[in-house]
Amino acid sequence: MLCLHICHSTATEKSIAILNHQDSVWAVAFSGNGKTIATSGGNSTRIWDAATRKLISILNHQERVTAIAFSKDGNTIATASDDQTARIWDTKGNAIATLNHLNSVNVVTFSPDGKTIATASDDQTARIWNTKGDAIATLKHQGAVNAVAFSPDGKTIATGSRSGTYLHQVMAEDLRTEACHRLGRNLTAEEWQQYMNSSLDQYERTCDRIPVHRSLIAEAKNLAKKAEKEDIKTAISILKRALELEPDIDLNPNTETKETDPEVVAKKFAAPGKVEKGKNLAEQGNIERAISIFKEAQKLSPEIDLNPNTETKETDPEVVANQLFASSKVGKGKIWAKEGNIKKAISIFKEAQELSPEIDLNPDTETQETDPQLVAKKFAISAAASRKVKEGKIRAQQGKIEEAISLYEQAQKFDSDLEIGAYDWGELCRYGSLNNQAQDVLFACEKAVKLNPKNPWIQSRILSSRGLARALTGNYQGAIEDFQVYVDSTNYQEEKAQYKDWIETLKKGKNPFTSEVLEELKN
Repeated sequence: MLCLHICHSTATEKSIAILNHQDSVWAVAFSGNGKTIATSGGNSTRIWDAATRKLISILNHQERVTAIAFSKDGNTIATASDDQTARIWDTKGNAIATLNHLNSVNVVTFSPDGKTIATASDDQTARIWNTKGDAIATLKHQGAVNAVAFSPDGKTIATGSRSGTYLHQVMAEDLRTEACHRLGRNLTAEEWQQYMNSSLDQYERTCDRIPVHRSLIAEAKNLAKKAEKEDIKTAISILKRALELEPDIDLNPNTETKETDPEVVAKKFAAPGKVEKGKNLAEQGNIERAISIFKEAQKLSPEIDLNPNTETKETDPEVVANQLFASSKVGKGKIWAKEGNIKKAISIFKEAQELSPEIDLNPDTETQETDPQLVAKKFAISAAASRKVKEGKIRAQQGKIEEAISLYEQAQKFDSDLEIGAYDWGELCRYGSLNNQAQDVLFACEKAVKLNPKNPWIQSRILSSRGLARALTGNYQGAIEDFQVYVDSTNYQEEKAQYKDWIETLKKGKNPFTSEVLEELKN
Protein backbone atom coordinates (compact mmCIF):
# COMPACT_ATOMS: atom_id res chain seq x y z
CA MET A 1 0.00 0.00 0.00
CA LEU A 2 1.31 3.46 -0.93
CA CYS A 3 0.61 6.53 1.17
CA LEU A 4 0.41 10.29 0.93
CA HIS A 5 1.73 12.11 4.04
CA ILE A 6 0.28 15.51 5.05
CA CYS A 7 2.79 17.66 6.95
CA HIS A 8 2.73 20.94 8.91
CA SER A 9 4.59 23.73 7.13
CA THR A 10 7.07 24.12 9.98
CA ALA A 11 10.75 23.40 10.27
CA THR A 12 9.98 20.01 11.81
CA GLU A 13 7.68 18.98 8.93
CA LYS A 14 5.96 16.37 11.07
CA SER A 15 3.30 14.26 9.39
CA ILE A 16 -0.21 14.95 10.66
CA ALA A 17 -2.06 12.47 8.43
CA ILE A 18 -1.57 9.62 6.01
CA LEU A 19 -3.95 9.15 3.07
CA ASN A 20 -3.71 5.62 1.68
CA HIS A 21 -3.71 4.49 -1.98
CA GLN A 22 -3.17 1.09 -3.56
CA ASP A 23 -0.83 2.50 -6.24
CA SER A 24 1.73 5.25 -6.72
CA VAL A 25 0.30 8.72 -6.20
CA TRP A 26 0.72 10.84 -9.33
CA ALA A 27 -1.21 13.99 -8.47
CA VAL A 28 -2.57 15.86 -5.46
CA ALA A 29 -4.59 19.08 -5.09
CA PHE A 30 -6.37 21.18 -2.45
CA SER A 31 -9.68 22.87 -3.09
CA GLY A 32 -9.60 26.67 -3.05
CA ASN A 33 -11.18 26.85 0.41
CA GLY A 34 -8.81 24.23 1.77
CA LYS A 35 -11.63 21.95 2.94
CA THR A 36 -11.05 19.16 0.45
CA ILE A 37 -8.04 17.23 -0.80
CA ALA A 38 -7.87 15.17 -4.00
CA THR A 39 -5.22 12.52 -4.58
CA SER A 40 -4.69 10.34 -7.64
CA GLY A 41 -3.12 6.90 -7.64
CA GLY A 42 -3.44 4.24 -10.31
CA ASN A 43 -6.76 4.49 -12.13
CA SER A 44 -8.61 6.46 -9.45
CA THR A 45 -8.82 9.81 -7.70
CA ARG A 46 -9.80 9.92 -4.03
CA ILE A 47 -11.53 12.88 -2.42
CA TRP A 48 -10.81 13.47 1.26
CA ASP A 49 -12.15 15.77 3.97
CA ALA A 50 -9.11 17.88 4.89
CA ALA A 51 -10.23 18.29 8.51
CA THR A 52 -11.22 14.70 9.35
CA ARG A 53 -9.04 12.90 6.76
CA LYS A 54 -12.07 10.77 5.91
CA LEU A 55 -12.55 9.45 2.39
CA ILE A 56 -15.51 11.20 0.72
CA SER A 57 -15.58 9.59 -2.73
CA ILE A 58 -13.59 7.71 -5.35
CA LEU A 59 -13.51 8.86 -8.98
CA ASN A 60 -12.58 6.09 -11.44
CA HIS A 61 -10.89 6.15 -14.84
CA GLN A 62 -9.97 3.23 -17.11
CA GLU A 63 -6.24 3.95 -16.92
CA ARG A 64 -3.73 5.95 -14.84
CA VAL A 65 -4.92 9.35 -13.62
CA THR A 66 -2.31 11.96 -14.56
CA ALA A 67 -3.66 15.25 -13.20
CA ILE A 68 -6.30 16.82 -10.91
CA ALA A 69 -7.72 20.33 -10.66
CA PHE A 70 -10.37 22.04 -8.50
CA SER A 71 -12.66 24.83 -9.66
CA LYS A 72 -12.37 28.16 -7.85
CA ASP A 73 -15.37 27.46 -5.59
CA GLY A 74 -14.11 23.95 -4.81
CA ASN A 75 -17.36 22.31 -5.88
CA THR A 76 -16.11 20.86 -9.15
CA ILE A 77 -13.15 18.58 -9.82
CA ALA A 78 -11.50 17.79 -13.15
CA THR A 79 -9.29 14.75 -13.66
CA ALA A 80 -7.06 13.75 -16.59
CA SER A 81 -6.06 10.23 -17.54
CA ASP A 82 -4.13 8.00 -19.89
CA ASP A 83 -7.52 6.59 -20.97
CA GLN A 84 -7.75 9.50 -23.47
CA THR A 85 -10.28 11.44 -21.39
CA ALA A 86 -10.54 14.20 -18.86
CA ARG A 87 -13.62 14.06 -16.64
CA ILE A 88 -15.61 16.59 -14.65
CA TRP A 89 -17.10 15.60 -11.28
CA ASP A 90 -18.77 17.08 -8.25
CA THR A 91 -17.09 16.47 -4.88
CA LYS A 92 -19.56 13.67 -4.08
CA GLY A 93 -18.19 11.65 -6.97
CA ASN A 94 -20.98 12.22 -9.47
CA ALA A 95 -19.78 12.42 -13.08
CA ILE A 96 -20.78 15.63 -14.87
CA ALA A 97 -19.06 15.29 -18.26
CA THR A 98 -16.37 13.42 -20.19
CA LEU A 99 -13.90 15.39 -22.31
CA ASN A 100 -12.54 13.21 -25.12
CA HIS A 101 -9.08 13.31 -26.67
CA LEU A 102 -7.38 10.91 -29.10
CA ASN A 103 -4.47 10.05 -26.79
CA SER A 104 -3.38 10.34 -23.15
CA VAL A 105 -4.42 13.55 -21.40
CA ASN A 106 -1.47 15.03 -19.50
CA VAL A 107 -2.88 18.15 -17.85
CA VAL A 108 -6.22 19.63 -16.85
CA THR A 109 -6.81 23.08 -15.38
CA PHE A 110 -9.63 25.53 -14.64
CA SER A 111 -9.74 29.18 -15.68
CA PRO A 112 -9.60 31.67 -12.78
CA ASP A 113 -13.38 32.20 -12.91
CA GLY A 114 -14.00 28.43 -12.97
CA LYS A 115 -16.14 28.64 -16.12
CA THR A 116 -13.63 27.19 -18.56
CA ILE A 117 -11.41 24.10 -18.55
CA ALA A 118 -8.25 23.49 -20.57
CA THR A 119 -6.73 20.09 -21.27
CA ALA A 120 -3.42 19.10 -22.87
CA SER A 121 -2.83 15.78 -24.57
CA ASP A 122 -0.40 13.55 -26.42
CA ASP A 123 -2.76 13.85 -29.41
CA GLN A 124 -0.94 17.11 -30.25
CA THR A 125 -3.76 19.36 -29.08
CA ALA A 126 -4.79 21.51 -26.19
CA ARG A 127 -8.56 21.84 -25.95
CA ILE A 128 -10.83 24.35 -24.28
CA TRP A 129 -14.18 23.34 -22.78
CA ASN A 130 -17.01 24.76 -20.74
CA THR A 131 -17.93 23.05 -17.47
CA LYS A 132 -20.80 21.20 -19.17
CA GLY A 133 -18.26 19.38 -21.32
CA ASP A 134 -18.91 21.28 -24.56
CA ALA A 135 -15.80 21.87 -26.66
CA ILE A 136 -15.05 25.55 -27.29
CA ALA A 137 -11.79 25.40 -29.24
CA THR A 138 -8.97 23.10 -30.32
CA LEU A 139 -5.38 24.37 -30.36
CA LYS A 140 -3.19 22.24 -32.62
CA HIS A 141 0.53 21.65 -31.99
CA GLN A 142 3.37 19.83 -33.73
CA GLY A 143 3.83 17.31 -30.91
CA ALA A 144 2.44 16.13 -27.59
CA VAL A 145 1.25 19.00 -25.37
CA ASN A 146 2.71 18.64 -21.88
CA ALA A 147 1.60 21.82 -20.12
CA VAL A 148 -1.30 24.29 -20.12
CA ALA A 149 -2.13 27.32 -17.96
CA PHE A 150 -4.54 30.27 -17.91
CA SER A 151 -3.50 33.88 -17.44
CA PRO A 152 -4.91 35.62 -14.32
CA ASP A 153 -7.65 37.33 -16.39
CA GLY A 154 -8.53 34.01 -18.09
CA LYS A 155 -8.27 35.47 -21.60
CA THR A 156 -4.95 33.92 -22.56
CA ILE A 157 -3.79 30.34 -22.39
CA ALA A 158 -0.17 29.20 -22.47
CA THR A 159 0.69 25.75 -23.80
CA GLY A 160 3.98 23.92 -23.76
CA SER A 161 5.29 21.16 -26.02
CA ARG A 162 8.65 20.00 -27.34
CA SER A 163 8.40 22.54 -30.13
CA GLY A 164 8.06 25.45 -27.69
CA THR A 165 5.68 27.52 -25.59
CA TYR A 166 2.72 29.26 -27.19
CA LEU A 167 0.18 31.89 -26.15
CA HIS A 168 -3.41 31.71 -27.41
CA GLN A 169 -6.50 33.87 -27.01
CA VAL A 170 -9.23 31.74 -25.47
CA MET A 171 -12.42 33.82 -25.51
CA ALA A 172 -14.54 33.37 -28.64
CA GLU A 173 -14.28 36.98 -29.82
CA ASP A 174 -10.56 37.04 -29.12
CA LEU A 175 -10.13 33.80 -31.03
CA ARG A 176 -11.82 35.33 -34.06
CA THR A 177 -9.63 38.41 -33.82
CA GLU A 178 -6.50 36.29 -33.51
CA ALA A 179 -7.54 34.09 -36.45
CA CYS A 180 -7.96 37.14 -38.68
CA HIS A 181 -4.62 38.55 -37.54
CA ARG A 182 -2.78 35.28 -38.21
CA LEU A 183 -4.47 34.18 -41.44
CA GLY A 184 -5.46 37.43 -43.09
CA ARG A 185 -8.70 35.80 -44.26
CA ASN A 186 -11.88 34.28 -42.93
CA LEU A 187 -11.83 30.74 -41.60
CA THR A 188 -12.55 27.86 -43.94
CA ALA A 189 -15.59 25.71 -43.22
CA GLU A 190 -13.34 23.00 -41.78
CA GLU A 191 -11.41 25.47 -39.61
CA TRP A 192 -14.64 26.99 -38.28
CA GLN A 193 -15.94 23.59 -37.18
CA GLN A 194 -12.63 22.56 -35.70
CA TYR A 195 -11.53 25.67 -33.86
CA MET A 196 -14.83 27.36 -33.07
CA ASN A 197 -16.59 24.04 -32.46
CA SER A 198 -19.76 25.42 -34.00
CA SER A 199 -22.05 24.37 -36.85
CA LEU A 200 -21.68 26.04 -40.24
CA ASP A 201 -25.11 27.67 -40.07
CA GLN A 202 -23.62 29.67 -37.16
CA TYR A 203 -20.57 30.70 -39.20
CA GLU A 204 -19.19 34.18 -38.53
CA ARG A 205 -16.64 36.27 -40.30
CA THR A 206 -13.32 36.42 -38.49
CA CYS A 207 -12.28 39.33 -40.71
CA ASP A 208 -15.15 41.79 -41.14
CA ARG A 209 -14.05 43.38 -44.42
CA ILE A 210 -12.96 40.23 -46.20
CA PRO A 211 -15.36 37.97 -48.18
CA VAL A 212 -16.79 34.83 -46.62
CA HIS A 213 -14.50 31.89 -47.37
CA ARG A 214 -15.83 30.06 -50.43
CA SER A 215 -15.35 26.69 -48.76
CA LEU A 216 -18.60 27.48 -46.92
CA ILE A 217 -20.48 27.21 -50.23
CA ALA A 218 -18.43 24.16 -51.24
CA GLU A 219 -19.39 22.40 -48.01
CA ALA A 220 -23.07 23.22 -48.58
CA LYS A 221 -22.74 21.76 -52.07
CA ASN A 222 -21.10 18.58 -50.75
CA LEU A 223 -23.89 18.14 -48.23
CA ALA A 224 -26.63 18.73 -50.78
CA LYS A 225 -25.05 16.24 -53.21
CA LYS A 226 -25.69 13.48 -50.68
CA ALA A 227 -29.29 13.98 -51.79
CA GLU A 228 -30.77 13.17 -48.38
CA LYS A 229 -33.59 15.31 -47.00
CA GLU A 230 -31.78 16.42 -43.84
CA ASP A 231 -28.54 17.12 -45.71
CA ILE A 232 -30.38 19.32 -48.22
CA LYS A 233 -32.06 21.15 -45.35
CA THR A 234 -28.68 21.77 -43.68
CA ALA A 235 -27.20 22.95 -46.98
CA ILE A 236 -30.00 25.49 -47.33
CA SER A 237 -29.28 26.78 -43.81
CA ILE A 238 -25.58 27.18 -44.60
CA LEU A 239 -26.29 29.04 -47.83
CA LYS A 240 -28.74 31.31 -46.01
CA ARG A 241 -26.02 32.10 -43.48
CA ALA A 242 -23.55 32.93 -46.25
CA LEU A 243 -26.14 35.26 -47.79
CA GLU A 244 -26.79 36.97 -44.44
CA LEU A 245 -23.09 37.65 -43.99
CA GLU A 246 -22.50 38.70 -47.60
CA PRO A 247 -25.71 39.81 -49.38
CA ASP A 248 -23.97 40.10 -52.77
CA ILE A 249 -22.49 36.61 -52.68
CA ASP A 250 -23.00 34.28 -55.65
CA LEU A 251 -24.20 31.00 -54.15
CA ASN A 252 -23.41 29.05 -57.31
CA PRO A 253 -20.23 30.57 -58.78
CA ASN A 254 -19.88 27.83 -61.42
CA THR A 255 -22.85 29.13 -63.41
CA GLU A 256 -22.80 32.06 -65.82
CA THR A 257 -25.59 33.92 -64.03
CA LYS A 258 -25.47 34.99 -60.40
CA GLU A 259 -27.65 32.87 -58.09
CA THR A 260 -28.82 34.09 -54.70
CA ASP A 261 -31.74 31.85 -53.72
CA PRO A 262 -30.46 29.34 -51.10
CA GLU A 263 -33.29 26.85 -51.63
CA VAL A 264 -33.04 26.85 -55.42
CA VAL A 265 -29.25 26.53 -55.32
CA ALA A 266 -29.28 23.73 -52.73
CA LYS A 267 -31.75 21.77 -54.84
CA LYS A 268 -29.57 22.26 -57.91
CA PHE A 269 -26.63 20.93 -55.93
CA ALA A 270 -28.71 17.96 -54.74
CA ALA A 271 -30.08 16.94 -58.14
CA PRO A 272 -26.81 15.39 -59.47
CA GLY A 273 -26.62 13.35 -56.27
CA LYS A 274 -30.07 11.98 -56.98
CA VAL A 275 -29.03 11.20 -60.55
CA GLU A 276 -26.01 9.28 -59.27
CA LYS A 277 -28.22 7.26 -56.92
CA GLY A 278 -30.61 6.54 -59.76
CA LYS A 279 -27.72 5.44 -61.94
CA ASN A 280 -26.47 2.98 -59.33
CA LEU A 281 -29.95 1.52 -58.90
CA ALA A 282 -30.46 1.19 -62.65
CA GLU A 283 -27.13 -0.56 -63.16
CA GLN A 284 -28.15 -3.05 -60.46
CA GLY A 285 -31.40 -3.75 -62.29
CA ASN A 286 -33.72 -1.90 -59.90
CA ILE A 287 -35.42 -0.06 -62.75
CA GLU A 288 -38.60 1.09 -60.99
CA ARG A 289 -36.70 2.59 -58.07
CA ALA A 290 -34.22 4.23 -60.43
CA ILE A 291 -37.03 5.85 -62.42
CA SER A 292 -38.53 7.17 -59.18
CA ILE A 293 -35.18 8.68 -58.10
CA PHE A 294 -34.65 10.27 -61.53
CA LYS A 295 -38.07 11.93 -61.22
CA GLU A 296 -37.09 13.26 -57.79
CA ALA A 297 -33.98 14.74 -59.39
CA GLN A 298 -36.12 16.47 -62.01
CA LYS A 299 -38.30 17.97 -59.30
CA LEU A 300 -35.21 19.42 -57.66
CA SER A 301 -33.81 20.71 -60.95
CA PRO A 302 -36.14 20.44 -63.99
CA GLU A 303 -33.29 20.95 -66.49
CA ILE A 304 -31.08 18.18 -65.07
CA ASP A 305 -29.38 15.81 -67.53
CA LEU A 306 -30.21 12.30 -66.33
CA ASN A 307 -27.24 10.76 -68.14
CA PRO A 308 -24.40 13.29 -68.35
CA ASN A 309 -22.03 10.68 -69.85
CA THR A 310 -23.82 10.80 -73.20
CA GLU A 311 -23.31 13.47 -75.87
CA THR A 312 -26.99 14.44 -75.95
CA LYS A 313 -29.05 15.56 -72.98
CA GLU A 314 -31.25 12.77 -71.60
CA THR A 315 -34.51 13.66 -69.82
CA ASP A 316 -36.67 10.53 -70.00
CA PRO A 317 -36.31 8.61 -66.68
CA GLU A 318 -37.49 5.28 -68.12
CA VAL A 319 -35.27 5.45 -71.19
CA VAL A 320 -32.22 6.40 -69.13
CA ALA A 321 -32.82 3.66 -66.55
CA ASN A 322 -33.04 1.03 -69.31
CA GLN A 323 -29.96 2.42 -71.06
CA LEU A 324 -27.92 2.21 -67.88
CA PHE A 325 -29.06 -1.32 -67.10
CA ALA A 326 -28.28 -2.30 -70.68
CA SER A 327 -24.76 -0.83 -70.39
CA SER A 328 -24.28 -2.78 -67.19
CA LYS A 329 -25.26 -5.97 -69.00
CA VAL A 330 -22.81 -5.20 -71.80
CA GLY A 331 -20.06 -5.01 -69.20
CA LYS A 332 -21.08 -8.37 -67.74
CA GLY A 333 -21.29 -9.92 -71.20
CA LYS A 334 -17.75 -8.74 -71.92
CA ILE A 335 -16.51 -10.47 -68.75
CA TRP A 336 -18.19 -13.76 -69.69
CA ALA A 337 -16.73 -13.58 -73.20
CA LYS A 338 -13.22 -12.96 -71.89
CA GLU A 339 -13.59 -15.98 -69.63
CA GLY A 340 -14.38 -18.06 -72.70
CA ASN A 341 -18.12 -18.52 -72.13
CA ILE A 342 -19.23 -17.13 -75.49
CA LYS A 343 -22.73 -18.61 -75.29
CA LYS A 344 -23.42 -16.85 -71.97
CA ALA A 345 -21.98 -13.60 -73.31
CA ILE A 346 -24.20 -13.67 -76.41
CA SER A 347 -27.28 -14.25 -74.24
CA ILE A 348 -26.46 -11.26 -72.03
CA PHE A 349 -25.72 -9.01 -75.04
CA LYS A 350 -29.17 -9.86 -76.43
CA GLU A 351 -30.77 -8.96 -73.09
CA ALA A 352 -29.00 -5.61 -73.28
CA GLN A 353 -30.41 -5.02 -76.76
CA GLU A 354 -33.94 -5.77 -75.56
CA LEU A 355 -33.56 -3.03 -72.94
CA SER A 356 -31.94 -0.55 -75.31
CA PRO A 357 -32.09 -1.53 -79.02
CA GLU A 358 -29.46 1.03 -80.05
CA ILE A 359 -26.89 -0.09 -77.46
CA ASP A 360 -23.27 -0.33 -78.64
CA LEU A 361 -22.00 -3.75 -77.59
CA ASN A 362 -18.36 -2.65 -77.86
CA PRO A 363 -18.18 1.02 -76.84
CA ASP A 364 -14.35 0.98 -76.83
CA THR A 365 -14.25 0.96 -80.64
CA GLU A 366 -14.86 3.94 -82.91
CA THR A 367 -17.67 2.26 -84.84
CA GLN A 368 -20.87 0.97 -83.27
CA GLU A 369 -21.02 -2.82 -82.96
CA THR A 370 -24.39 -4.56 -82.66
CA ASP A 371 -23.80 -8.24 -83.53
CA PRO A 372 -23.77 -10.19 -80.22
CA GLN A 373 -21.97 -13.20 -81.72
CA LEU A 374 -19.19 -11.23 -83.42
CA VAL A 375 -18.59 -9.02 -80.37
CA ALA A 376 -18.50 -11.99 -77.98
CA LYS A 377 -15.96 -13.79 -80.18
CA LYS A 378 -13.85 -10.66 -80.49
CA PHE A 379 -13.65 -10.28 -76.69
CA ALA A 380 -12.88 -13.98 -76.29
CA ILE A 381 -10.05 -13.85 -78.85
CA SER A 382 -8.61 -10.69 -77.31
CA ALA A 383 -8.58 -12.26 -73.85
CA ALA A 384 -7.00 -15.47 -75.15
CA ALA A 385 -4.27 -13.44 -76.87
CA SER A 386 -3.57 -11.50 -73.67
CA ARG A 387 -3.25 -14.76 -71.78
CA LYS A 388 -0.70 -15.96 -74.35
CA VAL A 389 1.41 -12.85 -73.72
CA LYS A 390 1.19 -13.36 -69.96
CA GLU A 391 2.19 -17.00 -70.35
CA GLY A 392 5.04 -15.98 -72.66
CA LYS A 393 6.36 -13.54 -70.08
CA ILE A 394 6.39 -16.31 -67.46
CA ARG A 395 8.30 -18.60 -69.85
CA ALA A 396 10.85 -15.83 -70.45
CA GLN A 397 11.38 -15.41 -66.71
CA GLN A 398 11.94 -19.18 -66.51
CA GLY A 399 14.62 -18.92 -69.19
CA LYS A 400 12.54 -20.73 -71.84
CA ILE A 401 13.10 -18.04 -74.44
CA GLU A 402 12.09 -19.96 -77.60
CA GLU A 403 8.77 -20.89 -75.98
CA ALA A 404 8.27 -17.30 -74.85
CA ILE A 405 8.85 -15.90 -78.35
CA SER A 406 6.47 -18.48 -79.80
CA LEU A 407 3.72 -17.53 -77.34
CA TYR A 408 4.11 -13.82 -78.19
CA GLU A 409 3.81 -14.70 -81.89
CA GLN A 410 0.74 -16.86 -81.25
CA ALA A 411 -0.89 -13.98 -79.38
CA GLN A 412 -0.42 -11.68 -82.36
CA LYS A 413 -1.86 -14.29 -84.72
CA PHE A 414 -4.86 -14.79 -82.45
CA ASP A 415 -5.66 -11.10 -82.41
CA SER A 416 -4.25 -8.91 -85.15
CA ASP A 417 -5.41 -5.84 -83.24
CA LEU A 418 -3.62 -6.87 -80.03
CA GLU A 419 -1.41 -4.14 -78.61
CA ILE A 420 1.41 -5.70 -76.59
CA GLY A 421 2.65 -3.14 -74.08
CA ALA A 422 6.15 -1.75 -73.68
CA TYR A 423 6.68 -3.53 -70.37
CA ASP A 424 5.73 -6.92 -71.84
CA TRP A 425 8.13 -6.47 -74.78
CA GLY A 426 10.76 -5.20 -72.35
CA GLU A 427 10.54 -8.30 -70.16
CA LEU A 428 11.06 -10.57 -73.18
CA CYS A 429 14.07 -8.41 -74.11
CA ARG A 430 15.48 -8.52 -70.58
CA TYR A 431 15.21 -12.23 -69.86
CA GLY A 432 16.24 -13.20 -73.36
CA SER A 433 19.42 -11.16 -72.91
CA LEU A 434 20.09 -12.53 -69.42
CA ASN A 435 19.84 -16.03 -70.86
CA ASN A 436 22.42 -15.12 -73.53
CA GLN A 437 19.89 -15.10 -76.37
CA ALA A 438 20.08 -11.39 -77.03
CA GLN A 439 20.11 -11.74 -80.81
CA ASP A 440 16.78 -13.60 -80.68
CA VAL A 441 15.02 -10.92 -78.59
CA LEU A 442 16.59 -7.75 -79.96
CA PHE A 443 13.40 -7.11 -81.95
CA ALA A 444 11.44 -7.07 -78.66
CA CYS A 445 13.90 -4.55 -77.21
CA GLU A 446 13.35 -2.20 -80.13
CA LYS A 447 9.56 -2.53 -79.92
CA ALA A 448 9.64 -1.74 -76.19
CA VAL A 449 11.78 1.38 -76.65
CA LYS A 450 9.68 2.58 -79.59
CA LEU A 451 6.51 2.50 -77.47
CA ASN A 452 8.24 5.01 -75.13
CA PRO A 453 6.33 4.34 -71.87
CA LYS A 454 5.61 7.34 -69.64
CA ASN A 455 6.44 5.49 -66.43
CA PRO A 456 10.09 6.47 -65.64
CA TRP A 457 10.86 3.16 -63.91
CA ILE A 458 9.63 1.07 -66.86
CA GLN A 459 11.44 3.35 -69.30
CA SER A 460 14.73 2.97 -67.42
CA ARG A 461 14.29 -0.81 -67.11
CA ILE A 462 13.65 -1.13 -70.86
CA LEU A 463 16.68 0.99 -71.81
CA SER A 464 18.97 -0.96 -69.49
CA SER A 465 17.62 -4.21 -70.98
CA ARG A 466 18.23 -3.01 -74.54
CA GLY A 467 21.68 -1.82 -73.48
CA LEU A 468 22.43 -5.33 -72.26
CA ALA A 469 21.16 -6.85 -75.53
CA ARG A 470 23.22 -4.39 -77.57
CA ALA A 471 26.37 -5.17 -75.59
CA LEU A 472 25.86 -8.91 -76.04
CA THR A 473 25.35 -8.48 -79.80
CA GLY A 474 28.45 -6.32 -80.29
CA ASN A 475 26.77 -2.91 -80.50
CA TYR A 476 28.95 -1.38 -77.77
CA GLN A 477 28.25 2.25 -78.70
CA GLY A 478 24.50 1.65 -78.58
CA ALA A 479 24.87 -0.07 -75.21
CA ILE A 480 26.90 2.88 -73.86
CA GLU A 481 24.16 5.30 -74.95
CA ASP A 482 21.41 3.26 -73.26
CA PHE A 483 23.39 2.78 -70.05
CA GLN A 484 24.25 6.49 -69.90
CA VAL A 485 20.55 7.39 -69.98
CA TYR A 486 20.04 5.02 -67.05
CA VAL A 487 22.98 6.55 -65.14
CA ASP A 488 21.58 10.04 -65.66
CA SER A 489 18.11 9.07 -64.45
CA THR A 490 18.70 6.82 -61.43
CA ASN A 491 19.20 7.99 -57.85
CA TYR A 492 20.57 4.65 -56.64
CA GLN A 493 24.28 5.29 -56.19
CA GLU A 494 25.32 1.63 -56.06
CA GLU A 495 23.58 0.84 -59.36
CA LYS A 496 24.88 4.07 -60.88
CA ALA A 497 28.46 3.05 -60.04
CA GLN A 498 27.93 -0.41 -61.55
CA TYR A 499 26.60 1.02 -64.81
CA LYS A 500 29.51 3.47 -64.99
CA ASP A 501 31.92 0.55 -64.68
CA TRP A 502 30.15 -1.24 -67.53
CA ILE A 503 30.34 1.91 -69.67
CA GLU A 504 34.09 2.22 -69.07
CA THR A 505 34.62 -1.43 -70.00
CA LEU A 506 32.57 -1.02 -73.18
CA LYS A 507 34.56 2.09 -74.13
CA LYS A 508 37.67 -0.10 -74.03
CA GLY A 509 36.01 -2.39 -76.58
CA LYS A 510 35.33 -5.18 -74.12
CA ASN A 511 32.09 -6.94 -73.18
CA PRO A 512 31.61 -6.82 -69.37
CA PHE A 513 28.79 -9.36 -69.43
CA THR A 514 30.40 -12.71 -68.90
CA SER A 515 28.27 -15.78 -68.18
CA GLU A 516 29.05 -15.29 -64.48
CA VAL A 517 27.83 -11.68 -64.55
CA LEU A 518 24.64 -12.70 -66.36
CA GLU A 519 23.92 -15.30 -63.67
CA GLU A 520 24.39 -12.65 -60.97
CA LEU A 521 22.03 -10.27 -62.79
CA LYS A 522 19.32 -12.93 -62.92
CA ASN A 523 19.19 -12.74 -59.15
